[in-house]
Amino acid sequence: MAELVVTQDVTAPSELVWSVLVDWDLHGEWMLLTRASGGAGVGEPIEAFTGIGRVGFLDRMTIVVWEPPRRAV
Repeated sequence: MAELVVTQDVTAPSELVWSVLVDWDLHGEWMLLTRASGGAGVGEPIEAFTGIGRVGFLDRMTIVVWEPPRRAV
């Protein structure tokens, strides 16, 4: 299993950054060509489709770590 880790320093309150990152419906506004939906908490599913129209990739994920406002895996 591959792991992707992304680190970015941001000059905003962690609670604000967290609320944007886990607002799955807004992902398309900052993640190019991606639509996402899902839950909040361990065991909840997330689905993200990256592509144009019906051509693309669907990623199905499950949240295994949920530590707001610091960490989601």
